Amino acid sequence: MMRQGGRSDEEIVMFLKVFPCSKNFNHDFAACFDTHPGDKARRRCLLQHSYSSKMCPEMKHTGSCSRGDDCHMTHSLYEYWLHPQRYRTKMCKDAKGCSRPFCFFAHHESELRAPTAAPQSPARYSDTIARAGGKASSSMAAAAPEASQQSHMPHIPAPPTPGK
Repeated sequence: MMRQGGRSDEEIVMFLKVFPCSKNFNHDFAACFDTHPGDKARRRCLLQHSYSSKMCPEMKHTGSCSRGDDCHMTHSLYEYWLHPQRYRTKMCKDAKGCSRPFCFFAHHESELRAPTAAPQSPARYSDTIARAGGKASSSMAAAAPEASQQSHMPHIPAPPTPGK
């Protein structure tokens, strides 16, 4: 099913804010599918960094993680809500009034997805990764404390505190 700018849910889950933008002109970074320098939405590629849908307690409490990209947990709100186990598994509180270019939530019951595991077969996406020069983003370059992420995206619920 095609959504949000003609992209499938699978493409959004796998590649939204993963690869560096190659556009050579001024444009709206928030509406751009790719990531930009200093972008708080930057994510690790699930095909290159296998991480769960659980928020990293170290990242949540300190704003950084000693394991870096090797951590097996999410490091940002974008990694958390765009994980295949969370993306569009809940309804958007704004529903039909939602004006976000990319929304993590369903706007109609037909858009609700069943949670799925992260992909295990990168071969299926090798052309996409090759077209981007194999340069998926590192979330660590854009890691910021949770408070600044929440003020940047007040409409997005914060991940629950691990262990609580």
